[in-house]
Amino acid sequence: MRLAVAGPPLIWVAHFIHHLKFDWDSPVWRPWISLLAKRHTLIRFDFRGFGLSDRNDVAFTFEKLVEDFEAVVKAPASSASRYLRCLEAQGWPCPM
Repeated sequence: MRLAVAGPPLIWVAHFIHHLKFDWDSPVWRPWISLLAKRHTLIRFDFRGFGLSDRNDVAFTFEKLVEDFEAVVKAPASSASRYLRCLEAQGWPCPM
């Protein structure tokens, strides 16, 4: 999980091809990250088995995706009673 702190929390649930580290260097994603982080505490995480997340013994199920989202929401760094969600591609059904 990675944070950019500037205002109310916004959890960006991206799709599986994102990578927390490489997105900052991407000409496609860096402008989005910069824009969203200007007014929000931007909270991002890599999907299970992708990016910087663990690749050993990974179960790719909807239930595990929901568990991952819940873990991010409950983490001390992102624990807020209210937050915005930015949902993209495969990330949309998880927090619904």
